[in-house]
Amino acid sequence: MAEAARARRALRVATWNVHGCVGAGDVAPDPERVAQVVRALDADLVGLQEVSCCRLGPGGESHLAHVARVAGLRALRGTTRHSLGLHCGNALLVRPEARVEGVAVHDLSVARREPRGLLEAVVATAAGPLRAWVTHLGLAAPERCDQVARLLAHLPADDEPLVVLGDLNEWWPFGTCARRLTAALGRSARLRTFPARLPVLALDRVFALGGARVVEARVHRSGEARRASDHLPVVATVRLG
Repeated sequence: MAEAARARRALRVATWNVHGCVGAGDVAPDPERVAQVVRALDADLVGLQEVSCCRLGPGGESHLAHVARVAGLRALRGTTRHSLGLHCGNALLVRPEARVEGVAVHDLSVARREPRGLLEAVVATAAGPLRAWVTHLGLAAPERCDQVARLLAHLPADDEPLVVLGDLNEWWPFGTCARRLTAALGRSARLRTFPARLPVLALDRVFALGGARVVEARVHRSGEARRASDHLPVVATVRLG
């Protein structure tokens, strides 16, 4: 009985930079391939980065809408880039039965750099209420340090369960930004996810804090995942309470 109760308090979460649904060596996006990988993850929450939110044509679906429909999930979007009809950024996919109690998009952009943001959602899951962040930090260290400071300003003041799903672009574990994140969010497994064909850099991370903790994390290394993007997904089990 106690074991069943503990199982109900666990969630499977994932983070994945889908690279506009364009895989290594591809010239055109393939959202169907990405959708099949997301479906195979079988996660309760999936944070996506670099996903297109614009329609593909009259009556057509966006990449995000297509991925969510095929995976049987509901999409919350956090668009950060608007240019020439290309609307893309972060997204959070949740189970259809999960009740979303609030969504916000915080701007983390730095002047003269690619727009960045933080998608924040409060979700009532089967395991309990959870605040989820999805983000994608910049390429330059000074840019990331500025973004980390602004990101951490949104930390809940109480012990509310929080999971952070993101492509942090932080490849040096002893840098200022990495140490600041670890001090505020706790340690996170450094799993090699980039480049997908032969991963050497741990760019994609899952953090859990407050009333949540990561009890297991791994890289999803399927052949389809290696072909679908230049990053591999990270999947983690998060326990609440």
